[in-house]
Amino acid sequence: MLIELPDDWALRGELTVADVLAMREPEGFKVELHEGVPKMTPPPFPAHQRASGDLLVYFDRIGREAYHDIGVRFDDRHYRVPDVSVIRMGSTASDDNVQAPDIIDIVVEIVSRGSVDEDRVVKPKLYARFGIPEYWRAERAGDDWSVLMHRLEDGRYVLVRTVLLSELVREAG
Repeated sequence: MLIELPDDWALRGELTVADVLAMREPEGFKVELHEGVPKMTPPPFPAHQRASGDLLVYFDRIGREAYHDIGVRFDDRHYRVPDVSVIRMGSTASDDNVQAPDIIDIVVEIVSRGSVDEDRVVKPKLYARFGIPEYWRAERAGDDWSVLMHRLEDGRYVLVRTVLLSELVREAG
């Protein structure tokens, strides 16, 4: 599987968000950008997709505007596609597939085997740097998912609650 890179990429040594958005992504894959370096992730496993769907149900039930796999452009060298993004109250997502970080209230990443370091270390640092108020991470817990909720305090995320996803959805009615 190949992705087509811009002709002058080798000369520049890195890509921009505009380069990534102009690419044709391989079907089912998503391409993100970290410090100008493209990162390609494969399609999620069924359990990952179910968790994402359950999170969307939860946010819908509590009256929050949430989306699956929308792009967030942090700057010219950083572009991520969180598993779930929750829009800040009073803000509205644009009709574009790329949003600005200042309208995002909560980002949720669902950890899979290949994303542990990214989801536990790399992404939270980026999201905190750009002021995303909350970072939630869902990790497998047997047949369920443990949701670790972090709130931004003094430029870093602090764990404020851990709850099973099934319980979270049940709480929302």
